[in-house]
Parts: sequence; structure tokens; C-alpha cells
Amino acid sequence: MFKAEQEGLGTFAGMTEDQQYYYEGVDIESKGIELEIAGRVTESIDVVLGFTSLKLEDPEGAKVYEWVPRRTVNLSVTADLPVSADVSIGLNGRWQSDISKVDEYTGVRIRQDSYATLNAFTKWGVTEHMSVRANVNNVTDKKYLTSLYQLGYYAAPRNYSVGFVYEF
Repeated sequence: MFKAEQEGLGTFAGMTEDQQYYYEGVDIESKGIELEIAGRVTESIDVVLGFTSLKLEDPEGAKVYEWVPRRTVNLSVTADLPVSADVSIGLNGRWQSDISKVDEYTGVRIRQDSYATLNAFTKWGVTEHMSVRANVNNVTDKKYLTSLYQLGYYAAPRNYSVGFVYEF
């Protein structure tokens, strides 16, 4: 469980007529709960599961920073393949609750529905010192906005990468 009080937190408040950003101090109280369970399910499978629930309010009890998700769930599963301890596979995912924000200029509420993302990887220990890892990010090719803080940008679509690591 956690609780934090911040006084005068610099928060974007708009733009002046000559297009200069300005900020104002906002008092914020955040409280919530965060849980994480990690462990080895079998000799070759590791799991991490995390959950966060957050409440953000101003001194009068009104919701603030609504672009910050109030609930998140993270899951990671990694397994060594039975055919070879040098090869492992994994999945990790994240879910977050909906977020929103009232546009400072138009007064229109912008909203991003809750969503989940999924990533996958495989890793091969070629030698004691060298490994190769292949990743697939955003496996389901989910379209979502990364933030609503000031500007909303679409997250990267499904993408792939391969990396080589050599440890001396």
C-alpha cells in the first residue's frame, strides 16, 4: 500500500497568446495498492504477475491527471524448452484501464479505452558467451495511444527485432 502527497507539482496549464507553454502548481494526493507475485511454477517455467490500483485526487477530492491509468496488470511467463536448456521462450503482456483528458483548447474530452498488449520472444544460448534473441512486440497489432498527457501518439504497430549478445 502506498500514499504520497505532492505540493505545487508543475502541471501543464495551457499556452499564452504568443504560443508559450505555461504550468501551474497543483497539489496531488496519490494512494493505492501494488501487488506482485513472482515464482518458478516448474523447473523450467517462471511467472511474474503484477497489479496496481491507483487513486489521484486534488485537495478537494476531485480526480486529477486522468491520463494516468488507474489500474494496470502485468504478466510475464518465461520457459526453457524441454528439448534444450539453451532455448527459452517467453510472453509478456500488460493491460491498463481507460484514460481520458479534457482538451484545454476545445473543452472536448479525449478518451483511450482500456487495452492490452502482448509481446513474445525466443532466446537461444549459442555458446556459453553468445546468445541470439528474437522479439515480436505488439503481437496482436493493437492500435492504441501511448499517452494523452499533452499529445497523443499511436504506439508502434507489430514489430520484430533480432539481437546478438556476446559476454566477455
